[in-house]
Amino acid sequence: MVSDLLERLSMSSAFRATAIGDNESMQVIAAIDQSTASSHALEYIKCLPCSEAMDLTLLSVAPPIAPGDLNEVMFANDIADIQKAYADNVQVFLNAAAENLCNQFKSVKTITLAGMRKREVVRAAMKLKADILLLGAMGRSTIARLLWGSTADYVATHAKCSTLVARPPLLEADNLTGPPKRVLIAVGHADADARLPQWIQRLGLTPSTEVHLVHVMEVLPSYMQRLTRKASAYWKEFRSPGALHIQELQMRLNSEGFSVKSAILEAFHIGQAIAKYADKHRCELIVTGDQRESLVNRLMLGSTSRYLLRHATSNLLIAREVDRFSRAD
Repeated sequence: MVSDLLERLSMSSAFRATAIGDNESMQVIAAIDQSTASSHALEYIKCLPCSEAMDLTLLSVAPPIAPGDLNEVMFANDIADIQKAYADNVQVFLNAAAENLCNQFKSVKTITLAGMRKREVVRAAMKLKADILLLGAMGRSTIARLLWGSTADYVATHAKCSTLVARPPLLEADNLTGPPKRVLIAVGHADADARLPQWIQRLGLTPSTEVHLVHVMEVLPSYMQRLTRKASAYWKEFRSPGALHIQELQMRLNSEGFSVKSAILEAFHIGQAIAKYADKHRCELIVTGDQRESLVNRLMLGSTSRYLLRHATSNLLIAREVDRFSRAD
């Protein structure tokens, strides 16, 4: 009953800016609240050159009121009134944010929902056929990343669209003055990984961006290598596709004027190696793919993406190539 009432009371408002040409716009949903992490996420996406071609939806979710939070003498009407007041307050916040952003994007609209945040965010992304789902991270410290992990894990695991996680600057003195200067693209063996550099163009990055193509060979433990009679064949078989992808992508990006650095690493943990490389070379954005199609694999997000979600200090884009018009509503 309360949820039905809130659904009728949820509001939406739109502020339109000048459209750019006839190019197809990018549908972006920013799941935000009144935290500094959300503010940073919006500042970060504003700095992307493609922002003026984005249809941005500011989404906020009013959590349900737990019975234990209320006085025993309160009735159902009281609960509905409290929930409505909370939703109205959220809508005021979203409207103010949208008004401040209206000149930065192709269009900006707001949506207020009620329910469990992580589930409602994923459902909204599917219903609105989002290209990118934007999340703001709590911080860069290990504790902050681990505490924030549950929502991010759920969204990254269940969202069918690409997920962009924006983290605050390492230092308070750091300011966002433009698009990322150094981007790391984690290249695996999957054929779909060869299309990851397309995000360089989709995000509107220019040849001034330094692109790092990194492929990590997972090292087998010594006891596994002893059990594997054809260890040399293993290395050759699995190193070749990644190395071939790196070579082809470097030639393609070089031909487009980008400065490209490539690396093939060997490590026991792929995600850890990528995160360390990004820190060492000060890469501001990591782009990694997620080509797991089966239900079991989607419910268990790959260890590499999950590690980067929780431990990488760089902004992270988990790229999924999904036809927006084929998604279920």
